[in-house]
Amino acid sequence: MKIVSTCLLAAWFGRQIRAAPADSRNELLYQFTPESCAKGSFAAFHPSSMFELNRNFNLTACTPTLGIMSNFAPADANSIADEMLISNWTVDEILPAMASIRGALSFEIWIKPGDTVMSDDELRPIMSIAQQGTDEVPLDLSVCSKYHLDFLLGMRSNYLEVYYRATSAVLEPCRLIRFETLLEPHRLAHVVISLENEKQQLFVNGQGPVGNSDIFASDLTQWHFDYRLMLLNNPSFLSTPWQGTIYQLSISSRSVTMVDVQKSLQQGLRWTPPYALNYSVNLHEDAESPPGSHAPEWYEQSPAAGEARPIKLMIGSISRDVHELLASAGLAPATPLPPIYTYITGLPDKGCLYRTNGYKLGCANETAHGSLLLAGAVDDYLLEVVYIPPLNLYSSSPHDAFTTIYYCVSETLLADGIHCMSAAIRIIILSANDPPVAMTTHRVSVHEGFETLDTPNILLSGTDVDFYDEISLVQITIPPKHGYLILSVGSFRLDGLVHGVKLSDLNYTVSGTDLVAVKYIYQPIDAMPTVRDDEVTDSFQFRVADRQGVWSGDDTVMIKVVSAVAASSEVAVPIEEDSTASMNLRWLANDTSGYNRRLRFLIESLPPTETGTLFDSLTGRIILQGTLAGQVLEYPYQDGAYFTFVPALNYCNSQAMNASLSTTFRAVAFNDAQRVVSASARHEQHLLVKCHIDALVAKIPTKDVSARVIRLPKSVDTLCYGHVYNSDVASISMCDDKAIFFNGIEIESRDDDSQVVCVSITTRIGFVSFNSHAWDLTLPIHGRRSLTRNTTFYAMAGDLSIIFANLQYQAFDSGIDKIDIMLQYGSCRDATRLSVAPQPLENSNCQIIRRQITVHAAASSEARWPNEQIAVNFPWQMLLCWFGYPALYYVYVRLSGHWIVGKSGDCDGDDVTLTEGEAPPMWIQYMSEEGDYYYENTDTHAVTWLAPVGERFIPWSTLRKSETDDMA
Repeated sequence: MKIVSTCLLAAWFGRQIRAAPADSRNELLYQFTPESCAKGSFAAFHPSSMFELNRNFNLTACTPTLGIMSNFAPADANSIADEMLISNWTVDEILPAMASIRGALSFEIWIKPGDTVMSDDELRPIMSIAQQGTDEVPLDLSVCSKYHLDFLLGMRSNYLEVYYRATSAVLEPCRLIRFETLLEPHRLAHVVISLENEKQQLFVNGQGPVGNSDIFASDLTQWHFDYRLMLLNNPSFLSTPWQGTIYQLSISSRSVTMVDVQKSLQQGLRWTPPYALNYSVNLHEDAESPPGSHAPEWYEQSPAAGEARPIKLMIGSISRDVHELLASAGLAPATPLPPIYTYITGLPDKGCLYRTNGYKLGCANETAHGSLLLAGAVDDYLLEVVYIPPLNLYSSSPHDAFTTIYYCVSETLLADGIHCMSAAIRIIILSANDPPVAMTTHRVSVHEGFETLDTPNILLSGTDVDFYDEISLVQITIPPKHGYLILSVGSFRLDGLVHGVKLSDLNYTVSGTDLVAVKYIYQPIDAMPTVRDDEVTDSFQFRVADRQGVWSGDDTVMIKVVSAVAASSEVAVPIEEDSTASMNLRWLANDTSGYNRRLRFLIESLPPTETGTLFDSLTGRIILQGTLAGQVLEYPYQDGAYFTFVPALNYCNSQAMNASLSTTFRAVAFNDAQRVVSASARHEQHLLVKCHIDALVAKIPTKDVSARVIRLPKSVDTLCYGHVYNSDVASISMCDDKAIFFNGIEIESRDDDSQVVCVSITTRIGFVSFNSHAWDLTLPIHGRRSLTRNTTFYAMAGDLSIIFANLQYQAFDSGIDKIDIMLQYGSCRDATRLSVAPQPLENSNCQIIRRQITVHAAASSEARWPNEQIAVNFPWQMLLCWFGYPALYYVYVRLSGHWIVGKSGDCDGDDVTLTEGEAPPMWIQYMSEEGDYYYENTDTHAVTWLAPVGERFIPWSTLRKSETDDMA
């Protein structure tokens, strides 16, 4: 069927081509003139006049010169399924044959969007080729399938979108082109869409193109031949139609380029004369702009028209719209614009009309001499006039016209206005007597109790936009629930009212022009909750009226009732460590309500129980959280209450030293029924504990020792090498020529609880080793346990003597070595971090102590020493080093007693645990000629026969395989 119809169409179209001029047979051109619009059909400029567009008279409207516009209103919701403008022809009658001539199909349309605010997610069709009379398919398909269409130009929000059905079956056949530039309402727009194989383009206002490269059959075989062209709407969308005007539409077989678009844009639309517009304007009574800007005396003089709001005489001109569009696109118009002349053809029947410079054009009941020429040739065709209504007169309703002005426009000079079409400007005068607005402070905080000078004044006032009008009545519409209002008077009032009068005695209404200020007085009752924080609130509402008795809306005043009870404390005296002194805290309370209530203290929080105990100094009882404490305070509340805080034993050496020592409490007031009726704000008092710094005493036998250079051992499982040695006298005697044993260094802690110390040992030539007994007493941070030049670890101060007694030194090279032993500890949380600088002793809140022991070792091949002593070539000397001072300090936080592990080489407190095997390989294993393994340190280049303990190394087998691969 389709093949037969296509052949018949080709035969018919061939005859039409032979009979039609060469420049018109490939184009359908629709110009929406007023004459065609009045008839209801638009014929295309084509050899055949059968290709027409028919409009819906109910849903469309004609413009005065050129164009057709949508005229859909919400009341026409039942007609949403009707087409506004539809072709009497189908696709197969002309479009396939037209597109096949040059292999392309293009659409050129001139439109002007309306001012309807469009939803971002709603697509409104402007032009479509779709099936007639089909509702939306209730499936989530593509736009083409869902709405039965092959082509669509529409607007989503204020952006253009083009949908078309392509030939490709691999991709989604319904393709989209979106133009991202915003189209402004009431501005002329020129749109060109070109569809051809592998090139689909969209041009807007001379900009672009944007598009796709889809496969597109030039004979439109992918389109439905029974679909029709629709303009202004598509009933299948079942949504509010597009609001705007279409001026001209062209459908042709041209393959469009940017040059073609710009030429078409410069040609513009057919010439049409300018025309006046019908519209309405709203002005205020007495020509006030803004309201309240003029006094009545303004009318007794010659009104200065420049002070009133002007009225713009709006002019419609398609030619000027085209010139504006060309200017925005940077194109020159084909022809210049002629001047526009504006005429007043009808004066208002009330009031007077002026030019903006004050020249009077005429008033009511005045005879006008023909038409009044407002302006000659002007560049800006938006002229302005000023209308002054009679004094105190206005429209009967906000929708009724007060008077009307008539005007017309022309591009030629006229003798009168009879020969041009006039338009009407409906002037609506709004009443200037607007209701006043109540204004006040919307949230007020008021203390409970009797009125005082500090009780805030609440001003009840309002504003009125009417000039010379003022507030004459203030009325409380909803009184407060938990208190009452009194009048606050600071000076003489015309109505004779005095300060303190209850507003309830005035029927909650105060008249006159004097300012009205009130005070809120809280009136507690037994059923009310305790006045604390934001638990008690109140409110009242009021309104105001002007001199004509027009009331404002209600305004609400929120009242927050604040407790009159206050709690405080004296600055706490520092409490000595392990002190049992009493009355070291004093708490104070006060009540300014004037009720002379009895007061006590409510304990809300206490320090942790492991840090100490709080006692009532008067009764000696332990104070618990959530209980009342202290003696009863009575007016005038001068004594206060005394309490005692006793720190826990060994507080400064416990984990609790990290806790924040403070207590929070409130002062509460009782009524006669012994019920708590008011509570102060929460008060926090910090407790300061004065701690003593622990002292360490160090003893070393000598600062200089001699060591013998020994041969690098091949294993560490013998008694005298590495970590297998024992620290007894027999072991030391057996290894006298192989190592120095530091059992002469002793560290003594003078505190009952030993504390954490960070220890760092560094050598340059020789190596130090720990045996298992010493290693088990440390928490290593960096370094190895055997034959290492640098090691860092944590240890308790009380274990340091045992650790150093199980430490040995060995040298495999001769030279002067320096053995540095660094110890750091203190009262701060970061005291054991070597990267933290020591703090001065006078900083009592945080002290860090760092001390260093240095031992010099001279290693040579001749050095010897007897078996029974340690470094006997130097006399024993006692060096007493106090690594701390008995200074006292205030402490808020203390070093935690648990072990922490930091980064390599530092006692940082980072949460990183370095275990054996996690460090990167620092050793390489080699094989000697005898077949024995030895190891080289890649950092220090030291060579040892000992296998690295606790460190990773690259095995000989791996290294050998790599060398073999390289040789291959």
